[in-house]
Amino acid sequence: MEADLLLALPALKNRRYATSIPAYREAHAAGTPQLPMFPPPLLPTAAARRPLPSTCAAPFLTRAVGSLPRGIPDDADELLGLYFSGATRKPPNLDVNFENVELSSMGAARRAIAAAAAADAPLWWATLHVPDLEHPPWWPRRAAVVPDFEQLIVGAGRSGIGMHRDRYVEGAKERLVSTYLTLGRGIKHVVLLPPAATALAEELGGDSCDTAYGRTTSQRRELPPSPPPELLERVMEAGGFWFDLCETTVPGAASEGEEGAGSDDDSDDDEEAALCMFIPAGWYHWLAADAAWHVAWSGSFFPEAESRGSDRPKPTGSRRRK
Repeated sequence: MEADLLLALPALKNRRYATSIPAYREAHAAGTPQLPMFPPPLLPTAAARRPLPSTCAAPFLTRAVGSLPRGIPDDADELLGLYFSGATRKPPNLDVNFENVELSSMGAARRAIAAAAAADAPLWWATLHVPDLEHPPWWPRRAAVVPDFEQLIVGAGRSGIGMHRDRYVEGAKERLVSTYLTLGRGIKHVVLLPPAATALAEELGGDSCDTAYGRTTSQRRELPPSPPPELLERVMEAGGFWFDLCETTVPGAASEGEEGAGSDDDSDDDEEAALCMFIPAGWYHWLAADAAWHVAWSGSFFPEAESRGSDRPKPTGSRRRK
């Protein structure tokens, strides 16, 4: 059901997908490989409107996404205009051609991103702290927020980060955290693996891919959009998922499930929307962009604790790039 709903989205209509292992195997055997579409469940609309427990441990997709405070930038110029003018004082993390660029100021970041975007074959991605983004309505009400993990994630070309798990580093202590990622522009190939599938995660992402030491190598790995059927089966048997996450437009102004949604009368009033993915703490994930321009945003919370007062703990640790 979730695969069928995704395939109805405009951004995916010109792509060829398989939604069953036999169909996927048959396409490979015929020499016409298809893309896998084996996503996690879609969170029901009613559930998406109320807070979930911070201990939620199952991945899901949802159209309840929250929002960016200044809208979704359509190119690098809009990114610089919207989010590099007082939105934050912290320079972003920036990778160009899979190499991290050291940035001392927002001015240096602006120049570096402008130069990367002007290149003949732009290949870059950046994460920028956006403290005032709006979390989805299902965000746990008293979840302890991970400091500085409210991020805008943008890029150009097949750029991104390799297989990893999201964590918060506080001195010598590392805490795995739960994360949502909302895609507002472009398409990303996604692989999700449960915490117990470490060996398979390293087979896909490279030895030590989940450590700072292994990141420089793992992020250069190319995610196979159409993996061998045997590999796809192993991911599924391990309790994982392999699918494409994309931007979407909801026809009509009515919300999903409301009377009149998608009717011919309001087809000219398409409402821009996005698709959100929830990644529980400890889950391995690999997201590889497949678009000339891609924009996502995310937030993270600690799954084992709830905040009794302020939902923003004092930022004594450091962030790990997603």
